[in-house]
Amino acid sequence: MLEDDDDDDDDDDDDDDDDDDDEDEYDSDEKDDDDSDDDDDAAEDDDETAAATDDDDDDNDNDNDDDDDDDDDDDDDDDASVGRTNETQGRRVPLYKQISVKGNYQYVLAPNVIRLENEETLIVGIFGNGKNQNVKVYFEYMNSRISERNETTILDAGKIVSEPYIFHPVEVKVKVTADDLFKDIDASPKFRDRPKSIKLVCNGTYGTQVRDIALSYTPGYLIVQTDKPLYNPTQT
Repeated sequence: MLEDDDDDDDDDDDDDDDDDDDEDEYDSDEKDDDDSDDDDDAAEDDDETAAATDDDDDDNDNDNDDDDDDDDDDDDDDDASVGRTNETQGRRVPLYKQISVKGNYQYVLAPNVIRLENEETLIVGIFGNGKNQNVKVYFEYMNSRISERNETTILDAGKIVSEPYIFHPVEVKVKVTADDLFKDIDASPKFRDRPKSIKLVCNGTYGTQVRDIALSYTPGYLIVQTDKPLYNPTQT
């Protein structure tokens, strides 16, 4: 009887061990399943995060492209503005000065520099619907006239046929002499007494305007000295 009891106890112990092993295996399987599920969830989260990141990158790229386009448009506008600024505000140094009288827009074109004792050519013209307009041009210094007062009449016959309100300009010769310039100054003026500029006066039917013009004391001709014989185009 005792042996049977011992055998039964051994069998019970073996059954308990088997049950424990089964429970351990079951727990291990459940843990592996949980780990696999966690890994799958983590992988899905990573995929979703990567997809969201890609979407954000695409959005950022689109935003950057839009910003670049806006910058390009701004640059174009700036260039256009610069271009417009360059067209409207650009200044040129003319070879001739222009003086005009209100009304029918009588005008006079004169060189930027007047040479003493040289006959200079002025251009007198008119825009408008008037006819037989008289324009007087001359130079003065210290409110004294230092050249002849040339009076020019622009006749209606000089009107340009294709442009009914534009007349052909007229040339006027004016000369400033030292006698006229220095008549109110000492007979032997020093260099510092020489005026640097004189005034061009335009007197027309509708008013008078005055402009300062530089005065040069350099002769209007050039002297060349050479030890070579002069070339004659007729020689062969």
